[in-house]
Amino acid sequence: MVKKIPKSTQELKRHEIRTLLKAGDDPKDICELVRVSMPTVRRVHKMMRVNGSIRRKPGSKGLQRLGTHDKRAICRLLRQNPFRSAQDLGNLLDLVVTPRTISNYLKKAGFTYRSPHRKLALTEGHIQRRLEWCREMESFVNFDMVIFSDEASFWLYDNGHKGWFHKDEQNELSVDKHKGKFHAFVAMSARGRICLVTFKDNLNAEFYREILQDGVVQYANEVYPEGYWFQCDNDPKHKAELTQRFIRENMPYSLSWPSKSPDLNPVENVWALMKRIVRKKMPTTLEELEIAIQEAWFEIDEDMICSLSLSLPNRVAKCIAINGGAIRY
Repeated sequence: MVKKIPKSTQELKRHEIRTLLKAGDDPKDICELVRVSMPTVRRVHKMMRVNGSIRRKPGSKGLQRLGTHDKRAICRLLRQNPFRSAQDLGNLLDLVVTPRTISNYLKKAGFTYRSPHRKLALTEGHIQRRLEWCREMESFVNFDMVIFSDEASFWLYDNGHKGWFHKDEQNELSVDKHKGKFHAFVAMSARGRICLVTFKDNLNAEFYREILQDGVVQYANEVYPEGYWFQCDNDPKHKAELTQRFIRENMPYSLSWPSKSPDLNPVENVWALMKRIVRKKMPTTLEELEIAIQEAWFEIDEDMICSLSLSLPNRVAKCIAINGGAIRY
């Protein structure tokens, strides 16, 4: 007698569950091995005990609509992991409906299949400190003398973004972040570019101090002979005693900065512009990537850098207007 091959993923899972139950495996272990819920294991066990078979009756197509229990279970699974597909949900819950039925329900229930929104993970403490800092900055009058700084990473084959592709051409792009990366440090102000430093090794306090000494201090004194305010965030290497001592001894003034506040730093906008330019160049080696980063820095219009550097008062005002929350800029 030839055994029938399971017709669906759900049926195949029921066969796996039956085999494990007959072997005496614990139901909890079966849930993890087959990746199903406990109610599914219990349902199969009941079918084996009552009917002696795990197959549904001939002609039975099972449920054609989602029940209230199924809908609640779907929502619960999505709250645990929003990246599960409709097919995954059907398999996990052993639902006898099509993935399209599940998708249609999710759309009616207010779900949308999209990328997650990016936002700052701000606690009440972060929000309070941001609001206090912004209110203090309302009386600050030297915005045009602030040197903003930041670091970012540029990945080789960073092609995971939207583009125009013809339907008749096979031009899939590689998105491989294991091919390597380069880091960059920039400093800028209302008077334009201060410096760019590219490097491959990880940044620590000692290396950061060298960047400040050979990059920022050297050029900042030329751009601001009368003095300036240096800004950096609260990264541990920025707040290390070695770094802070160097800043106190070699820079005229240091601007305090609230934690979790990249949205207040205009350098973030420069990173977005630079990464867009680098992506268009499509570098294929680390040497080409470093050159592309350096070229991107100088391709950004100087007036744009000056304008962004003078945007801090507007950012402060927006942050105050929403009581310390994250701003869009």
